[in-house]
Amino acid sequence: MNTTIADRIEKEIVLKAPRSRVWRAISDPAEFGAWFKVDMSGVTFEAGEPVKAKMTYPGYEGMPFEMVIERIEP
Repeated sequence: MNTTIADRIEKEIVLKAPRSRVWRAISDPAEFGAWFKVDMSGVTFEAGEPVKAKMTYPGYEGMPFEMVIERIEP
């Protein structure tokens, strides 16, 4: 029996948007918040730093949203 617990979920998807638009959406906190329904007020993205915010997605409003920015590479 394998009892290993992964510390991440990885998924590859194809988006119907220009690369420049996708990069802006995942590298700029305000754009990220708009795409993923998260209040990113006062948040900055820095490699190695944690991000803490609140969800704004209907039905999940106010729930904690946490992630760590491992690296920033266009």
